[in-house]
Amino acid sequence: MNPVFFDEALSQKLAHASEVAPEHIAGEVNAADLVGACVRLNDQHGARLLDAFALENQEQPGQYLVCYTFELGRDGGMVTLYTKVNGERPGYPAVSPCIHAADWFEREIYEMYGIEPAGHPMLGEFIFRNSALQNFFPLRKTSAGVIQSGGDEVLPTAGPAIKGEGVFEMPLGPVYSGVAEAIHFQLSSIGEEILWVTPRLFYKHRAYEKTAENLLPQQAVLLAERISGTTGFAESLAFCQAVENLAHMEVPELGLYLRTVFAELERIYNHIGSIADLCESTSLGVGAAQGYILKERLLRLNTQLTGHRYLMGVNRIGGVRVDLNKEKRELLRQTLRDVRRDFRKWIKMLQDTDTYLDRLEGIGVVKPASAKDLSLTGPVGRVSGVDRDFRRDHPYAAYSEVRFTVPVLEDGDCLARMRVRELEVEESVEIIEQLLPQLSAGIPANSAVPEFPAGEYACGFSEGPRGGTLHWVWMGEGGLIWRWRVRPPSLVNWHAYPVAPEGSVFQDFPIILASFGLSAAECDR
Repeated sequence: MNPVFFDEALSQKLAHASEVAPEHIAGEVNAADLVGACVRLNDQHGARLLDAFALENQEQPGQYLVCYTFELGRDGGMVTLYTKVNGERPGYPAVSPCIHAADWFEREIYEMYGIEPAGHPMLGEFIFRNSALQNFFPLRKTSAGVIQSGGDEVLPTAGPAIKGEGVFEMPLGPVYSGVAEAIHFQLSSIGEEILWVTPRLFYKHRAYEKTAENLLPQQAVLLAERISGTTGFAESLAFCQAVENLAHMEVPELGLYLRTVFAELERIYNHIGSIADLCESTSLGVGAAQGYILKERLLRLNTQLTGHRYLMGVNRIGGVRVDLNKEKRELLRQTLRDVRRDFRKWIKMLQDTDTYLDRLEGIGVVKPASAKDLSLTGPVGRVSGVDRDFRRDHPYAAYSEVRFTVPVLEDGDCLARMRVRELEVEESVEIIEQLLPQLSAGIPANSAVPEFPAGEYACGFSEGPRGGTLHWVWMGEGGLIWRWRVRPPSLVNWHAYPVAPEGSVFQDFPIILASFGLSAAECDR
């Protein structure tokens, strides 16, 4: 057993430990030892919980694997602990009473598989609302076809998070004007002060993980890049890397460079769009318009470089589908130079607008302790002291060959969330400029995708604009997917979001929400 990952006491609890990817070990534990092993990783090793999920055991029908994946930090790797459970209504001890970040993951396991995490304080009515679906577990292999409601009876909504004299419950959504995603908020307040916010998602759940079953990995790339349209490249990159790890495929060097360039382009336009959304939430219309113009220029650049505004169709298993000839490389260089110049002017004007800054400073604070407990990811984690970034800590694509700084702040407020995105835009431009001399014409892809024996599996990840995303792929018979697991960053950050509005006032609620830059589509996968 690799001592980088496990101490002796933990190693003795593991069985069938193996390396499933570079610096990633998976090991089996008994159900009775699962909580203790997770707590030891969390408390003794400073690991953070990245994901928890379940799947059916290919080797033994009717048996399920429940998996918990941890990251050990910059000098460590990743560890996945799994336990086996059996029966029509299987169960195991819940981890969430000890590690709160497991809460939503365990609720999802319960509703998708009917596996009960015993001791979880609130199970059910998480994804499904209809009472006819209480015994329907869609990710079981015995469940097939489109979900039918079976009736109009709807489960009652959750009670107020806080009860007491003077507490007012305000519902918001899930239907809004414009193009806002379907999310319901239940705000508990006394007067203008918000005591707690309960977000409810999954109104447009698309069952992507179920749809991917029995697809070829090459077909599932299209699903991966449509999990959330604005971060399609990061999601498809994580999926492709999972399949490439599984097949031990080597991506051509030029393909690694191009993947890094496109990933950073996606980060830039998303961060600029998030800052513009923050302007709009404070009614700074002119500032928002200037930001959206910058974003549009980058989206048009994407079209000129790849044929798609949101970089869809660029990734493929084994490399990328597009090249950058001399004219495109020069266009990329000039556009980035002009956008960075105008971006700096825009940011300078925002920093000189006191009425804008006053709406952000000290609002929506997430303290470092809460960010750590909830495993916040991406910019909203890094503004609260969570010094984690897959690009630096576990380099992939060409990130090991470029120099960049991961900005980390401690303030944890809306202003810091704007500031960290501003700093990351500058770093992304620097990364692309370092790689431009390495680019050349040609379509760099390893087109020989091998056949995959049943039972093989691997994990892939990437650091998208909203944070780290993980994709697991298990192969079944005939080279078809047996199980695909996606853990997007918004699933983590939505869980932590209610901490931020606590103690604020109603007029600050849309500002705090905009500062998080969350996506409901990532959860509705």
